[in-house]
Amino acid sequence: MRVYFFLFFALFLSACDMRGKVPPSMRDGGELVVITRNGPTTYYEDAQGNFAGLEYDLATLFAKELGVRVRFMVAPEFNQVLPLLQKKQAHLAAAGLTVTAEREKSVRFAPSYQTVQQQVVYSTFALRPEVIRDLIGKRIEVVAGSSYVERLNGLKQQYPQLTWAEVPQQESEELLGRVADGAVDCVVADSHLISVAQNFYPNLGVAFDLGAEEQLAWAFPLDGDAELYAKAREFFARVDP
Repeated sequence: MRVYFFLFFALFLSACDMRGKVPPSMRDGGELVVITRNGPTTYYEDAQGNFAGLEYDLATLFAKELGVRVRFMVAPEFNQVLPLLQKKQAHLAAAGLTVTAEREKSVRFAPSYQTVQQQVVYSTFALRPEVIRDLIGKRIEVVAGSSYVERLNGLKQQYPQLTWAEVPQQESEELLGRVADGAVDCVVADSHLISVAQNFYPNLGVAFDLGAEEQLAWAFPLDGDAELYAKAREFFARVDP
């Protein structure tokens, strides 16, 4: 989803000569390597063959500011994004990542660029679950390695009979389609993903919010390039997508 802000900001960047300020980690290769994932809110190829998505736009503008090329790596599965980053297969991960206390033990996050809300989604052809207890016995699926798993694990302490399946091969958008088709009863997903999916699956309904709002941010290796991380912080201090 594009934002008019980018048109203004791109013009601003074109007037600025930022070359010569490339962080040490990319001076030889001259490129910014970004781990992402395929999806309408992150990185995708549109009908005209052009790449788009909020993460694509932000990372492309950041690379332009640095005066380098950008190269995107699409992780085969969502739960591989952070492990690949920790192995330094890329400079940063821009993949719609939620900032959580558990993740902050293994990576460091740049300032947040978006606020989202975890929500329980169901098909409006079925009875609407209204509270957590109503989810017991339901067929629930979530993306493996996601912050949804962390939230459900916390709830399981209070509701031990709560169960769900963690799916590594599919993204939230695909799981939402399974709810719409009746293959599963419920899915936990972020509010911005649900809003996009409802354009294609009008029978998707939000049952209720799950926990407090969360923040999305880029992730960097804990022992990565300190100068690059500092530049990302400066970048997001000016950007408000």
